[in-house]
Amino acid sequence: MPPGDVEHLVAVGDPSAAGAMAALARQVRAGIAVHLVLPRGPALPDWLAAPRASGTSTAADTGGYGFPRIGWAEITELTGAPPARTALWLGGEVRPVRELRAQALRDGLDPARITAIPYWSSGLSRDEFDRELSVRYRRAADRGVDIMDPAVAAEIELG
Repeated sequence: MPPGDVEHLVAVGDPSAAGAMAALARQVRAGIAVHLVLPRGPALPDWLAAPRASGTSTAADTGGYGFPRIGWAEITELTGAPPARTALWLGGEVRPVRELRAQALRDGLDPARITAIPYWSSGLSRDEFDRELSVRYRRAADRGVDIMDPAVAAEIELG
């Protein structure tokens, strides 16, 4: 859940993240505006874009079926979410999740306000992807890194 001073939650993802985004939108505490950014089409059912009691739910039609081709600056403009009062949730293929997280960090978004979850990696089976993550986590733990720290986990998972 977002930190206490967050007024906007922006969730960006490809179709693999749609279910998690819907659950996230339902669980956010009252008073937080939720903005969902993912491609329209079969991946974005109408109910996902429906307004919620705790805030506005904005679904952006980014076209296509993959991860939205939209930058952090465009997202803040589209949603009207001020970065100082915004939490960012990302889910989908590792490369665009990594790129959008990096843009938000460069723009000054606090890393503690970003949750970035790579669900898959182009060219790898799910088993290969999981095996690669397991090796990365093991190496980090062997070096004494706190792998439970969300910022550290994001660095491990996003490469």
